[in-house]
Amino acid sequence: MSAPLRIGILGLTHDHVWDHSPDLRSNPDTRLVAVADPHQALLGRAEAEFHCRPYSNPGTMLDSEELDAVYLYADNAAGPELTEMATSRRLHVLVEKPMAADLKGADRMLADAQAANVRLLVNWPFAWWPQMQHALKLAAAGAIGDIWQVRYRAAHAGPRELGCSKYFCEWLFDPKRNGRGGAFMDYCCYGAVLARTVLGMPSQVTGLAKRMGKQDIAVEDNGLL
Repeated sequence: MSAPLRIGILGLTHDHVWDHSPDLRSNPDTRLVAVADPHQALLGRAEAEFHCRPYSNPGTMLDSEELDAVYLYADNAAGPELTEMATSRRLHVLVEKPMAADLKGADRMLADAQAANVRLLVNWPFAWWPQMQHALKLAAAGAIGDIWQVRYRAAHAGPRELGCSKYFCEWLFDPKRNGRGGAFMDYCCYGAVLARTVLGMPSQVTGLAKRMGKQDIAVEDNGLL
């Protein structure tokens, strides 16, 4: 039996890290070794919950630990730099969707992974939801007829209303760190990737964005793509 994969986590400000890390720890094929984040409160929580070594600097963690791969749970804009740090050390990378704050950053991440010959994975729920995978297989096989339109709609009351942490909300409401958008980056991305998968590459795209419910944030709270 092969040894468990040694995993480090770069960034703790994306709240999904607290949902996925317990699975990482309970899987016999993986071992959570260390985490890195500048916020001492988050490092303290990770150390207490996951029993891993905490670092305030990602470079120090990567230089100090023997790892096989890293998970990225920082803001979207930080993804390219953290990916470069990991791939330059020949480490595989898993990043939470939507991968990066912009296309330039995503292209940079892909190029770094390809140059280092390591895997770069994006944690898109559509990729592992059994019901979605079944539907996509039916569509690809022509089992549900000729598909000419795809509609996807989703919503929630807002990050703060859902109970997201202040560390998460801080960058979700920051256009630069999130990716020049709120609802577009968080939810319209699902519909975009679904339509691209089923219908193919679009020839043109139209988008409408507006703050309709919250006037105290710098990004849109509603988006139509």
